Amino acid sequence: MKSFGLLPIKKPYLKFDIKSLLTPERALAATNTITTPATGANPNMNAQINMTCMLPIDWHYTPYMTVDVYDHIYTGEHQPLIGTFHIMIGDIKEAQTQRHLKDEEKKKAVLDYLRSFAKKSEGESKQIMQLRQQEKSPEVLMAI
Repeated sequence: MKSFGLLPIKKPYLKFDIKSLLTPERALAATNTITTPATGANPNMNAQINMTCMLPIDWHYTPYMTVDVYDHIYTGEHQPLIGTFHIMIGDIKEAQTQRHLKDEEKKKAVLDYLRSFAKKSEGESKQIMQLRQQEKSPEVLMAI
């Protein structure tokens, strides 16, 4: 991360704007999530947020989550905003839907193949059973 001020970045942290995904009524009860300050100028911030919220069916109308990046300076007395970015929830949702549809198509293709293979095996096993019955029939025994 690059500092835009006089001081280098020491302990950056993220603030997830959870309220941006919720309706105004529900946003009153929600709180934004803040990660703990990490050490170093370029840390890996592995934050996982689990929440349940209602999203529109059409991904074009899905809101995005705003994430602000701050720096923790002077034991928290000064916390300058370093930058802001957006997580496009609609794009993620659409990608998961497309991946799910492709997986369903693959499952269907595998099941169709297995069913056709089972039908072939069933036909072959009927032929084998008929041959065995012919071997045990009295006509075959008398011919011997």
